[in-house]
Amino acid sequence: KKARKKAVTIVFSGKSLSKANGFLKNAGELDAKVLVNEKDPDSNVFKFIDAVFSKNRKRAYLELRNLMKEEQNEIYILAMLVYNLRNIALVKFGEEKSISPFARTKSVNSAKKYTEEKVMELYGLFYSLDKKLKTGEIESEVAVPLAIEAVLN
Repeated sequence: KKARKKAVTIVFSGKSLSKANGFLKNAGELDAKVLVNEKDPDSNVFKFIDAVFSKNRKRAYLELRNLMKEEQNEIYILAMLVYNLRNIALVKFGEEKSISPFARTKSVNSAKKYTEEKVMELYGLFYSLDKKLKTGEIESEVAVPLAIEAVLN
């Protein structure tokens, strides 16, 4: 209510805001115009992760393109690759009970495609890429494709 009369406020939300939302409830009192854009994103990081770890190169790069069009952060994408690799490692090394049932099912299927040695090799590579990315030794546009290719090959 302390906003200036000519203020422009933009609210981004990952889900629809309910009518109980404080901003929406007070919009009428503030003589504010509310425009809602409920366009669903074309990208989905989980579709990307599934494509990469199921070794589907074409779909992986298509999903990566969608993520990039929507300006997803490369560090986040790399972190999600590491997250999925962690789930696969938990399955490979017999600790899958700590994963949710849905993730466990997906990880059990993915784990069949990788040896324990490959999982450890990928961990080392992901660590190296993450470190180089965060210290500026490698450009962000290069890190994710390198990680993808390491998983696919």
